[in-house]
Amino acid sequence: MVATMAIAFWGFTILVPEYCLGVWGDANTLGAPSMGGLIILISALPAVLLFPLILVYGLQYLGRILVSSAMGEAIPPRTPDRNFDGLLSGLGPWFVWLVLGAAISSLPLCWSMLFTDHFVLANPWPPLGLVLLGLPYSEVALMICFLHENPLAATPARVVGNLVGHGGSLLPMVLKVTAILGLGPMAFAMALTLRADHFWLYLIAALGCWANLIWTTMVAMRIMGVAYFLHRLTLKWDSDLRP
Repeated sequence: MVATMAIAFWGFTILVPEYCLGVWGDANTLGAPSMGGLIILISALPAVLLFPLILVYGLQYLGRILVSSAMGEAIPPRTPDRNFDGLLSGLGPWFVWLVLGAAISSLPLCWSMLFTDHFVLANPWPPLGLVLLGLPYSEVALMICFLHENPLAATPARVVGNLVGHGGSLLPMVLKVTAILGLGPMAFAMALTLRADHFWLYLIAALGCWANLIWTTMVAMRIMGVAYFLHRLTLKWDSDLRP
């Protein structure tokens, strides 16, 4: 799964955009931007159509890792079915998490960006701190969306209540998941420094970065699932996952 997903995401997010940028530069040099735009459109269209399917497939597998780990299973879950019904099933918790988890946890960052001039360019540490501040909320909200009997239970009051009431048991999990998820963006940031002077090395490094990002995300989902399994009798989110 790591190798397959890494190659797919690498092709859609690195190779295709870099090819399109090269075509656009050559077209402008030759004085034919319209022809360059047409070639870019034809080249990028398959990637634009296929990328959402690959993304949905990967999200489904991550959700299965979380749920199977929360049930105490030690082996990796089976991969999603590669058909229309298989691609659509299991996406509900992700949509709920985008609204109740990711969106709410990013509110402090968005608020600061709206009311601070040159927020990121002047000093990158405040936005990074706000991202790290919102990650615990986002992680617990993700767990609730997948593991609670009611998928809409990830309300701010419940998420904050779990962070406050079970902070001692959830803190090690939150710290480990936050540290692991930070490895992926750090690897991409380091790879981007190679793009200007060592382009081909950058392309190879980008493939490794995608493999690292997918692997660390799977590990993070596993850690969250195991954390719930170990504290399921205390959290009591889903009776189906408790003996």
